[in-house]
Amino acid sequence: MRKDFVEHVDKEWIMEKIGGHGGSYSYDRPDGIVRIGYIGSTGKMKIHFYNFLLFIRFLKRKIAERRLKNRR
Repeated sequence: MRKDFVEHVDKEWIMEKIGGHGGSYSYDRPDGIVRIGYIGSTGKMKIHFYNFLLFIRFLKRKIAERRLKNRR
């Protein structure tokens, strides 16, 4: 593992969805958009739904950051 590696902020949520089924996810930045590639035997539609929820979580974080920035 790299010394400067930082886990994604949604890792716990993703691990909850993956559970013991095995799966993969990827991201570019620790606070950026994350995408689930697969979860064991889970269907594609459910994974698309999880990715949609992750996108909503990302948008909520960005909106909260802007509101906080504008208050200063």
